[in-house]
Amino acid sequence: MKGAKNRHQKTFINIKNFSKVFCISELTQKNVKLFFNELIRFDPLDKTQFELSFKVREDILNRGEIRLLNLDINTYSCHSQELYLLRLAAYKKIMDSRIDNPQKEKIFSILESISSMPLDLYAGADVRDDNFLFAFWLILGGVKKDGSISYAAKADKIFNKVFNDIGIKPRFAVRPKDILNVGFDIDKDDIFYKIYYFLNKNTRQLVDKKELEKTKKISAFLGSDKRYWFFISERYKIGESAKKSMRKKIYLEFLDIIHTKDKQTLKLLAGIFKIIGCPYKTEDLEKYLGVLDARIAIIAFETDGTVTFYIRI
Repeated sequence: MKGAKNRHQKTFINIKNFSKVFCISELTQKNVKLFFNELIRFDPLDKTQFELSFKVREDILNRGEIRLLNLDINTYSCHSQELYLLRLAAYKKIMDSRIDNPQKEKIFSILESISSMPLDLYAGADVRDDNFLFAFWLILGGVKKDGSISYAAKADKIFNKVFNDIGIKPRFAVRPKDILNVGFDIDKDDIFYKIYYFLNKNTRQLVDKKELEKTKKISAFLGSDKRYWFFISERYKIGESAKKSMRKKIYLEFLDIIHTKDKQTLKLLAGIFKIIGCPYKTEDLEKYLGVLDARIAIIAFETDGTVTFYIRI
């Protein structure tokens, strides 16, 4: 991994260790390494962050797959139109060499059209052998370490323009001011759009009562000594007229450091799994989390008990 600096050297070691315990094929590892090196080539300041994610229910799900995300947080794309377009062009170049989906041209054209209102861009891919599912996110808002909410400049205007240009009326009853992110999943055949929004007094009505009760129990379990917040995502397939989202997740993001090697982390997760109804044995996670020198940034849960980990490496 020539040219990588200390931060990304540590990141790559984490990816290698992840690959070993999650039974990742040599072909997948090769493709992930190429993908990773292409991403860091567009990080001259060595400041973007990376995230790995995986799912559990009765067992580890999609064990042979790696999901690697690149998070450009207040470093490049939000600072100028030129930097925004450069990073967008870099992501498009990486994608064009791997999948041929003509529908993606419209999405990139729309993303380019909001360049006068630059904001953070995240990008990543699910990789299994030679198969890629690419993902992009426009970061419209978020929560700072002190718990305060921040928004990108003209976030509501960006949100409205993106959906107007796609030519669809969003199928969700969320105000633009409640939106965190807008995302797209793109594979060789289809494109999906995703919205992420705050769980607050305006959006609680959109959440199933049983799921909402879980968030209340998690809050009681965590108590006042942990800093965290909840948000929600919905996913829709572009071109279909479904009135309900294909998938809804609730996310618990930790504002404190929850380290993968900390023995207290498993105890914390065991309590949360019990509330969520995830049947996976948290003690078995030690084998997987213990090889990573990283922190658990987010865990997401679904109605069937599936839990997704987002590990900041």
